[in-house]
Amino acid sequence: MARLVYRDPAIRISQPKSLIVYLPAELRPFEFPKAKRPAAGEVDFFPPSAKPEELLTGYVHGQRASDLEERLAMALDFFGMEYIFQFEVDSAYSIPGEGRLIDFIVNDGGLWIPLEPGAGFVHASPSQMERDRTRQQIMNEILPLLGIHPLGDPLYAIPFDQPVSFEQAKDLVAELFISV
Repeated sequence: MARLVYRDPAIRISQPKSLIVYLPAELRPFEFPKAKRPAAGEVDFFPPSAKPEELLTGYVHGQRASDLEERLAMALDFFGMEYIFQFEVDSAYSIPGEGRLIDFIVNDGGLWIPLEPGAGFVHASPSQMERDRTRQQIMNEILPLLGIHPLGDPLYAIPFDQPVSFEQAKDLVAELFISV
């Protein structure tokens, strides 16, 4: 691009903008309206406030937990149920110290029942379903020896991406463990 070496005040170049003013309205270019921005300090969107019992920390018993696991733990605590979070099961196929984990082992009148809430985007793929099936077979050989109900019982199955709220977690725990 050429640069102007010096500026001569006697030279005037007509601007093409001046021609646009005399065009009919149909031929003028469209001008977008300027967006109105809120003034500094003003907020035009208020996110919904969380209920006090729904404030999630990301931890259960000092261990990292997903929001599904944390809601389920809060519901179990609400009903005063005894449970173990992140129960490690050692098998012949696992390296010592790296056993397979079960999210919750819940004591229901002397019977220990495994619960595993999970996200659909993680567990719904065919390859992950096959891995889960293999894991379940390996663990179901060991769990009865430990006095724990086997994994995969449809009576204690939690649907994917459940519970989505504390109220739903309470309903789920009541449906699974509290007889009416």
